[in-house]
Amino acid sequence: MGWAGTGDEIQVTGFSHVELPLTQAIDCSELAAPADHPGNFWRHVGFSLVAVTPDDGPDVVAIHFAKNIKRHDRIDPEELKRIP
Repeated sequence: MGWAGTGDEIQVTGFSHVELPLTQAIDCSELAAPADHPGNFWRHVGFSLVAVTPDDGPDVVAIHFAKNIKRHDRIDPEELKRIP
């Protein structure tokens, strides 16, 4: 399993202005963010959004991604050039 994460320090995702409940799960399957947000990169290379935690600093959420990685998985450098 591979893990990746990013924050929302400039509060541009759909999670930044929502009170995240500490005692229940919320649907975090979609990341509403500008095209240049790092979370879109992680999804483009095959990671899935698995969690959002509210305490990555004052008014900053942490966005967590995961991906099953096999030994032969490689990211093609040419594919990275096509990411907006």
